[in-house]
Amino acid sequence: MLEGLRGEKTIAELCRYEGINQNSYYKWSKEFLEAGKQRLSGNTARQASSNQVKNLLKELDQMKLMNGVQEVGG
Repeated sequence: MLEGLRGEKTIAELCRYEGINQNSYYKWSKEFLEAGKQRLSGNTARQASSNQVKNLLKELDQMKLMNGVQEVGG
């Protein structure tokens, strides 16, 4: 991705090398640049993936069991 953004390789070369569609590259680069702008403007929040959320909920349940807590908040 960065090679394409820096102009080190053409988008076509990069996509051929990585085996991806150019439309995917442009979509990902747009998302990448937008996320960078958000972080630079001070917005550090990001969306968690559903796997991250599931893993965190599972971890929370394990912690509750270890501490004898039946529900969140006590």
